[in-house]
Amino acid sequence: MIECTFLRADRDKARASHHLCTDDVNDLVRRLQPQAVLPMHLSKSCIGRLGELYRELEMPTGTEVIRLPEHVAPRPLLPAEVDDILKGEN
Repeated sequence: MIECTFLRADRDKARASHHLCTDDVNDLVRRLQPQAVLPMHLSKSCIGRLGELYRELEMPTGTEVIRLPEHVAPRPLLPAEVDDILKGEN
């Protein structure tokens, strides 16, 4: 797994928030030569744009990109979050 929070065009946002963009991932993968890469921790700005993200990833021969489904279910709510919703605080 590797963080791939932002697309190439959002490199400045990646730097400002101490995250990686697709160019950073490409550089790391070239150096490390893993068998597979699973991009994780995607920015909300990537919702609906996973195709673009995957097109920007340039894997060397022998490295496979494991793709996330286009729509990932949100995590379950924690009990405190349910209480807040029921109280109208969220």
